[in-house]
Amino acid sequence: MILLDYTYYQLTNLYRYFNKDGAERSYGVVMTCGLPCWNLIFILMVIDNFYIDNALPSKYLALLYCLPIALLIALRYWKFTSYEEIKARVQDFRKA
Repeated sequence: MILLDYTYYQLTNLYRYFNKDGAERSYGVVMTCGLPCWNLIFILMVIDNFYIDNALPSKYLALLYCLPIALLIALRYWKFTSYEEIKARVQDFRKA
């Protein structure tokens, strides 16, 4: 989970650097949910194109595969983990 935490922390800081409107938390959650989903879709497309035909029969099925991942990540960052906890953990990670 440290990789997702680090990604969330960096994306939130990136948005905070360019925009000062206070929406960095939601931007961080949306982008952190989006990156694993794009990776999953890419892997499914490669498998479909090169290895197994009809591994990905529909583009909507790919979104259905991403839905549980996105919901779990969003739930984690909206409800259970605060930005301050992640900031402390990531800064300790950077020092090591």
